[in-house]
Amino acid sequence: MSDTRSIITRQAGFTMVELMVALALGLLLSAAVLQAFVGAKKTYEFQQEFSRIQENGRFAMEFMSRDIRQADFWGCIKDGAQIRSIVNGYTDTDVFATGVLASDGIASATSGYEPDLGPKADSITLQGGGLGGIPVIDTPSINSASIHIDKLDHPLGDTIQDGDILLVTDCTEAVLFQVTNTNSSTKTVVHNSGTGTPGNSQQGLGYIFENDATIYNYSGGVRYWLRVGTSGEPVLMRGSESDDWKTGGNELVEGVENLQILYGEDTDSDGTPNYFVAADQVVDMDDVVSVQVHLLVRSLRDNMLDDPQSINYYGQGRVANDRYIRKAFTTTIALRNRLN
Repeated sequence: MSDTRSIITRQAGFTMVELMVALALGLLLSAAVLQAFVGAKKTYEFQQEFSRIQENGRFAMEFMSRDIRQADFWGCIKDGAQIRSIVNGYTDTDVFATGVLASDGIASATSGYEPDLGPKADSITLQGGGLGGIPVIDTPSINSASIHIDKLDHPLGDTIQDGDILLVTDCTEAVLFQVTNTNSSTKTVVHNSGTGTPGNSQQGLGYIFENDATIYNYSGGVRYWLRVGTSGEPVLMRGSESDDWKTGGNELVEGVENLQILYGEDTDSDGTPNYFVAADQVVDMDDVVSVQVHLLVRSLRDNMLDDPQSINYYGQGRVANDRYIRKAFTTTIALRNRLN
């Protein structure tokens, strides 16, 4: 009987040891699976944030490149200095030459946004014509208050609204004016003086534009700058020249933390920039033939890295004081309207 009890006791002891070993192995296996799951989740979240950074950066660059490439387009007039204006306050219609309007830090100083990395953010304002070009049928006299346009064959003419600022040109002369009202039945665009804001300084254009002339929509100055968005994140803003820096414009892309712009000046008229400098170092904006854009885009979530990231942005190595993911984007855009 004692031998039987001894055997049972030993078997129970073996069973307890085996159970403890099995529990230990199970815990190790569970810990390994949990660690693998946490690692996979962290990797997934990192890849998700990084993909969003890539998408935001490409989207921002695409929008800015399109507008910059189109800048200084005035129909078949090659030089904005040839444009006259009858719009009150629009005395210098070659505004692109006096700006690709930008200067160092203006967006930061005006919108109240201060980048975490890099110098104060720049802004850029681009001006020119658009709307495809609608043929003019005739202008009755030099003092006429209306222009006849071909709305039937060119449906874009129906998009013209009261208050729009338009450019009419026949490749020899060009005049900027404001629409006071339109008449679809007679296909006329009216530009009276003394009405509207800012309004026209005179009724006539001072020149007879006939069948070989076209009308373009004046872009009104497409501006890009940075500020803190409604979500609390830094955003790339796109708006017009007249928009308020802090309240106007449209939030285009979240997570854009810095914007720096350099201007390629062509000093020997060969169509190639001799150097790139900041706006306040440009000798003559008329000589700028390309624009270089630098964007720093960050993730929308902090603590995505184990340690603060080191990154090279705008030609200088920088170390963050947080654990956001960041990526620098750079592109150079030729101003095609200045290369022809």
